[in-house]
This record gives sequence, C-alpha cells and structure tokens, in this order.
Amino acid sequence: MDKVSYIALTHIHIDHGGGTSLLISNLGAKPKVIVHPKGAKHIINPEKLWKAGLAVLKDIAITMGKPEPVPSDLVYSINDNEVIDLGNVKVKAIYTPGHTPHHVCYLVKPEDASTRLYPCGSGSNSNMCSDTSFNMSTLP
Repeated sequence: MDKVSYIALTHIHIDHGGGTSLLISNLGAKPKVIVHPKGAKHIINPEKLWKAGLAVLKDIAITMGKPEPVPSDLVYSINDNEVIDLGNVKVKAIYTPGHTPHHVCYLVKPEDASTRLYPCGSGSNSNMCSDTSFNMSTLP
C-alpha cells in the first residue's frame, strides 16, 4: 500500500473511530486524522467516548476493545466545505449532523480515475480493514 497521509473519520463512535490509534500504529506512519472539531477532543482522550460506548453497546464494546488515544499532533479538525488537495484527488468535507452532531461526509473528486481508495468499514480494534481497495474508474 502507498504511504497513508490521511485517515478521514466520518464520526468518532467506537465502532467507526475507535481503532484509529491501532491503525496508525500498524501503519508505521504518522497520517493526519481528519475529524469534526466536536470529535477531536474525544479521539485525543477517548475516556468519555469509551464510557458512553460501554453504556450503550455493553459486551459489543468490550469485544471491540477500548480505544487508545490518538496523538494530538496528528489530529486535524476539518471545517465544513473545506477541501483537502491530495494532488490528483480533492476531498471535500461536508458536515452532515444527524446520526451524530459531529458527522462528516467526504466528497472525493479524482482528477485521475486510476486513483485507489482504501475504504474501511468498522473502526473497531478487533475488525480492522480488509483488502477493500478499489479503482475510482469503476465508479459510475
């Protein structure tokens, strides 16, 4: 896999952002973690997030594992409608409160249809991303 420069979280619930620190340690890189400003403090110090996850998810939370803190120097609080230019890909963050007040969707616009994305499903500590890369040229 090419060098990972960014991890873009849609939201910070433990089943989506909870494995971020573990992912970073397994990558051996220091990618920026893009997150809504309301979620940033909770991935830097996930204690409150963990307690809430335990209260709601109970045994499922225990199976997922307690989230480890993400170093604050890797956390980037993204603004609504901010665009990150990755060279041949532009990613626009769009605040979409609903499921959570800190939810973000990402509109990806490649200039090069051969660009590969690595979307992940659950961010839990026990269910890391599988090999789910896909070629942007396959999208309608």
